[in-house]
This record gives sequence, C-alpha cells and structure tokens, in this order.
Amino acid sequence: MRKVSRILKKTVYFVLITALLISSVSVGGFAAFDEYTGPDILGVSLNNTRSVITLQFNREIEAAVSNLRGHVKISKGGAALEALPSTANITISGFRMQIALPTPLETADNYVQVTAGTLVAQSIDIESSLFDARGPVLAETNPVTVSLSGKKVTIKFKNEIKGYPNDDSLKNGYISLARNGSSFNEIIPKENIEIDTSRGEIEITLDEPLTGAKNRFKITAGKIQNTGNTNINLNDIITPYISVSGSSSNVDTSTPDEEYVFPQIKNTSISSDLRTVTVYFTKNIKNAFATGVSASLAQTFLK
Repeated sequence: MRKVSRILKKTVYFVLITALLISSVSVGGFAAFDEYTGPDILGVSLNNTRSVITLQFNREIEAAVSNLRGHVKISKGGAALEALPSTANITISGFRMQIALPTPLETADNYVQVTAGTLVAQSIDIESSLFDARGPVLAETNPVTVSLSGKKVTIKFKNEIKGYPNDDSLKNGYISLARNGSSFNEIIPKENIEIDTSRGEIEITLDEPLTGAKNRFKITAGKIQNTGNTNINLNDIITPYISVSGSSSNVDTSTPDEEYVFPQIKNTSISSDLRTVTVYFTKNIKNAFATGVSASLAQTFLK
C-alpha cells in the first residue's frame, strides 16, 4: 500500500480559547495533498492550572519541523500574537499535541497559531471546540430568572455544567443566597437544588420568596465545572443583583408557578331533579370575595 504524507501546506490555523462554548467551529485555511482531507480536532482542553493546552485529533500527527516551538504563537486576552516563551514546551504524542506554558492563562479570548507546514498528519481540515479557560461562566443575557411567586430561581450558564466532583458535592451547602446583596448567610438546602446539565442551568426552589432588588446567589469556588473539559470555577461565582420589583427583567412570566395557575373547569354535572348544578375544577377553590380580594379582581379571576 502506498503511504501518502499529508501536511499543513497553505496557511496558519487558530485554536480559539474563549469564554463562549461552541462545538465544532470550522476555521478553514487548509489544504491537503491529493484527495485526502482532515484531521478533525476532537477537542481542546486546558488543565486545572490553566497552563497546559491539549489539542486532541482524530488521527495520529507528527511534527514536520525540528523547531516546533518556533512555529507556534499565542495571543493572550485578545492581544497581538507573540512567540511562545523559551521555557514553553510542546510535545506531540499520537493523537495529541500539548503546549505547556510557564504561566497560566488568566482571561478569555486566547488564540494559538500554528504555521503552515508544521504538522504532518493523515489529513488537515481542522475544526476546533471553543471553551472557557476560567471555568463555567454565567449567561450574558438574563443569567438569572425568577418565577412570579419569587420562589423558583433559575441560574443560567453559557455552556453545559455539572458539579465538581459530582452534582451532590455542589448541592451539599455550596450555593448560598444574600438577600441584601452582601451577606451570603442563607445556605440553599440540597433538596431544593436541581442541576440541568444539558441546559446549563441550576434550578433553586426557595421556602421564602425573594423580595426587593438586592438578591444575589453565590456558588463556592471549586464546586462547578464545564462538562466539555476539566475546567472548574477557581473563584466564587456571584450572580448580578436580582430584582423582583415592578416589571423587572428577572421575573419570568412565561411559565407561572403552580400557585399562580388559576383553576379551570374540569367537569360539570346536574342533579336528577335538574335543580342543582355541580362544577368540578382542576384545583381546590375558595370564595375570592371572602378573602379580601376586590370585587373587580375576583370577577377577573372567575371569568
């Protein structure tokens, strides 16, 4: 069988390490010898010390140059590309290429550039996964929503999350609430926490509803991680202020709480003498006029 060597031959490529988690983002700019294409990057990860970047390929790769470090550059935090430090170390083993940095990455928006002709592989059409070098990050839009009752809270992240080392560990006293914005002295009980990994959400049910505009939740450092890699939150994650006053954007009116869903007529019956009509509802009911509710409001409920 004729063995054909495929090599990066056209341009440079970038591996983006950013705060946004997006899977399989094509970066283009590659060509292959004859009809062969590939390889695909199966994943990009950063170790817990944020100093070792690992590129995982779907096929074995090897260096096509002797001075591998001289063909790799890095951009930290969106700054201009620069050569790797002389103390940085690059190793290639089988399906992996690892870049060990002398100092850890501290921010998002980091790029790694590998020049054309540096790697020999089975193919060279490269894709990359993007991830947050700092661990889980709250969603940019409406990171926290609250139900109409003020008792159900959803904390949303940019990507899939799970507890570290497991969900039970995160639930075991490491999520707390400050109703005044600073004193996180209300620990959320384990049974009041649900973690939706695929949606990247933590759902909290409170015994007492939120009030006012100074509410904040805190997730203790080292207790939550991205599912796509081993990056954990090295610092406490504290939500923005949560307001449940007036027409706050934090309040989610699209899915009312059970207590806010008004009763619906389920069935009716009439007595044999045709004098008594019985109406069955989907919820327990009571006389709204007898509870101090205004007549106009009660009539609205009973329409």
